[in-house]
Amino acid sequence: MRARSGATCCPGGLRLAKVGLFVAVVACGYWLCLAAPAALLNFKADPREKDSPPLEVTFTANAPASTTHWYWQFGDGGSGEGETTTHTYTSPGTYTVKLRVTLPLRDGGERTITEVKPDYITVGPREIYVGHTPGHDEDDSGPDRISVINTLSDPAVVELLDVDQDPFAFALNGATAYLVCYRTNEETGSVFVIDTATNTFLTEEPLSVGRCPRAIAITGSKAYVANYGSDTVTVINLNENRVETDIAVGHNPGRGPKGIAIGKNRAFVANYGDGSVTVINTITDRPVGDPIPVGVNPREILISGNRAWVVCENRNYEGEPGSVWVIDTKELEVVEGGEIVVGQHPRDIAISEKRAFVVCQGSYDDDVTGAVYVINTRTLEVIRSTSVGSGPALPIPVGVHPRRILINGNRAYVVNHGNFVGSEYSGPSIGTVSVINIRTCKTIRDDPIEVGLGPEELAISGDKVYVADAEGDTISVIDTKTNSLWGTITVAPAPTRIIAVP
Repeated sequence: MRARSGATCCPGGLRLAKVGLFVAVVACGYWLCLAAPAALLNFKADPREKDSPPLEVTFTANAPASTTHWYWQFGDGGSGEGETTTHTYTSPGTYTVKLRVTLPLRDGGERTITEVKPDYITVGPREIYVGHTPGHDEDDSGPDRISVINTLSDPAVVELLDVDQDPFAFALNGATAYLVCYRTNEETGSVFVIDTATNTFLTEEPLSVGRCPRAIAITGSKAYVANYGSDTVTVINLNENRVETDIAVGHNPGRGPKGIAIGKNRAFVANYGDGSVTVINTITDRPVGDPIPVGVNPREILISGNRAWVVCENRNYEGEPGSVWVIDTKELEVVEGGEIVVGQHPRDIAISEKRAFVVCQGSYDDDVTGAVYVINTRTLEVIRSTSVGSGPALPIPVGVHPRRILINGNRAYVVNHGNFVGSEYSGPSIGTVSVINIRTCKTIRDDPIEVGLGPEELAISGDKVYVADAEGDTISVIDTKTNSLWGTITVAPAPTRIIAVP
């Protein structure tokens, strides 16, 4: 008789299978036992931050009981040993701490496991820069001011620097900040070069750029400034802090570029009046080919991977939706399916993992709730968020007239300006901040967090969100651990632009 296949063809087959299973389970358990300590290794530090050096910190390990050796690296070149150790930081900075422990193996050998906590210790000052624009709608020439705030001080230390009228945009290059001033009603804009370590100007006079500059982007040893009022991009040599050249973009004088972003060896410029994107070779500082047609009124642009995401406002009062256009940064053309319809008056965009989040202001009527549209970055489709059943995908509702969005971990923070009527302010109104879980695409609170009057922008530093309350004289501070209002910092009137210094 022909034997059947399988382990049961002999009387001992079942027993052999059981023995094999037992050995596999034991072996698996043995290796799991060896791997388990990695998940158990942790450490804590007390205190973790101070507004100025020196900072003495006590580190305590939480490691498996069998640990035989503890080795610490404190991020400033110092090291230590022991389950508990103390280290003193003598210079300002943000430091990554690493702990490596040694464990015995059953065969007499040893293995090590490591725990790393990036940017775990902060020695101040930790600063944010705030631009004030009280004269934005007035026929004056400044000067305006910027506030430099040490957020680690209690109370916060605020230092004021005089600059030109209408500080509009910031960019950082290492320890140097570049502040773009719009200079309403002037023929040229300006760029102030600031040493963030000393809060002093690095040039005797600000750099003169094109008319009404609105945006700045940095790559390598160059900065590119988008000049809305003169249809140009000004190139700044960062090594020498001087203007090198102006590059003509767009063909709509007075309604030129509003946004600029940097890709590999290329700058992408959103020409607001032309409905196009100019590509500049950042090695030769010359345009590459013809401008790429996109939607109406492109205002913001973001590079993610090999794609440029262009936010097109389609600014009108007839209820027409805006759009997002996606450009292949290698082929320099709009990708297939790369015209994505979103809500009215999109204002900003942020990308995390496989999703793009687009802030749409909505109409200019009073008390109209804004929305955040979520786009699958692979399929380029607006994905389902708050909708149920088989209906169309719906955006995430946020506060009234949202302006900006920033992502921090698995949360997105959206600043909502407040009331607006027919493109005119209806008077000071309480602004809010909406908090979105970017994984579930839902807000994590029933109501947005109330902040100050007419907020426009926000910055994130450490575990706090700082909101510029543009129609008041405060910076509202939100605790990202509790997602609630932590407090306020009083500053000069009309804080509009804000950036965090690492």
